Amino acid sequence: MKKLFLAVLALLATAFVYAQKVVLLTTGSRVPEGKKWVVPLKRSILVKMIPEAFQKGNMCSSGLLKDVPMIAGLSVGPTPYAPTDVYSIHCTGVKTAAATTPATLSVVPVYFLCNRIGHGIIRIDENVVIKEGMYVMPTVCMASIQVLEYDIAPAEMAARNAAAVAAAKAEAAAEKAEAAAKKAEEKKQEEAEAQRKQQEEDYFRERLDKGKPFGMDELDRPVRIVLKEDVDTVMAGRELARLLPSGKREFYSCRVEVDATGNIIDVESEDLNAEALRPLVTKYLKPARRGMVTHQHKQYDVPFYQYLTLQIITEKKEVSSYVLAGKKGIVFISPKTEQKDTTSPYVPFLRYYVNNLPEKEQKSLHRRLLHTVYVRQYISISNGKPSQLSGKFFEQVVPGIGAVEVDPNARLKNEVANKIVSGALILGSFL
Repeated sequence: MKKLFLAVLALLATAFVYAQKVVLLTTGSRVPEGKKWVVPLKRSILVKMIPEAFQKGNMCSSGLLKDVPMIAGLSVGPTPYAPTDVYSIHCTGVKTAAATTPATLSVVPVYFLCNRIGHGIIRIDENVVIKEGMYVMPTVCMASIQVLEYDIAPAEMAARNAAAVAAAKAEAAAEKAEAAAKKAEEKKQEEAEAQRKQQEEDYFRERLDKGKPFGMDELDRPVRIVLKEDVDTVMAGRELARLLPSGKREFYSCRVEVDATGNIIDVESEDLNAEALRPLVTKYLKPARRGMVTHQHKQYDVPFYQYLTLQIITEKKEVSSYVLAGKKGIVFISPKTEQKDTTSPYVPFLRYYVNNLPEKEQKSLHRRLLHTVYVRQYISISNGKPSQLSGKFFEQVVPGIGAVEVDPNARLKNEVANKIVSGALILGSFL
């Protein structure tokens, strides 16, 4: 009996030396000012488990069955709502504590794992010390846990205060250095901005003085190229048709330069003969208005350039026609119907071709079969490059024929020719 009494006294004395107070945490609690809480390593503490921990098939029950049992988790953080550390206890000597509920276990921690936000999981092989002001809450598998409360020793408090003062000084120095660096950076940016503005001013003045053209994206408003008033679009289409290489490509591009007064002064092209294209562009086209740029709240008339895209789509059809050449005129006969042809769109071009031959050659074509190609060219002009067309302002269909060949092996039958001639005489034809 005496030995038992002495053992209890020794245990109480040890507990008193080890900790001033044993705290049982069941809900979120804050470490008091001037205190610290410790979860000891290799010392027995009590942990109450949630009821599900003693049922099969969940993380809490499987943790207790490991070779080194594991109990999760103890949440710690500067606020009760956002823990920064979640600890799991890895322990030995797990048993039901005497004079407690079956869910309360006596365990001896041998190491801790801490899931630290931003750092991952780290192993801790020493006491878990929770500083004053931090919030602690048993979570996951824990319903409650014992922690030991200590007063912060004067030497530790002095060291902490000194560290706080040093940290404050360091923070103040860092803020001062940051402010100085920020000020220096702002000054650097101001100087760079001033230099940029001066370069822009110099560049703008140089372009104005030397008459260098501005691009569409530099003008206050893009300027379109348009047709001049009272343009003969048929004639323009024919002239362009002679210039554009039919059948080779569909799109051709050129760069039109306009001076500050709104006159087209130059045309450049890598696709076409610029020397031949330039007079056509200046003859038929003009800018819709002058180019204008606002610089430092003042508006200037400036030279500019615009791209044009010329599109040509060519349709070709092989055609044939017999010729009857009389003393007073020419008649064309359809090989299919053997009748006078006055409706086919290519007949006027054949007539023009034959009428421009010497009289002897015209007579030699009597009853001969002519072969040629009827061509229709769809020509259009748009502002912009082929990949960025904006605003088609010219469209024209230009018909014509290709080279004319005389078939050496074909002649219109005499009886057909005589029949057509007789009919023409009756009707008072020129044949």
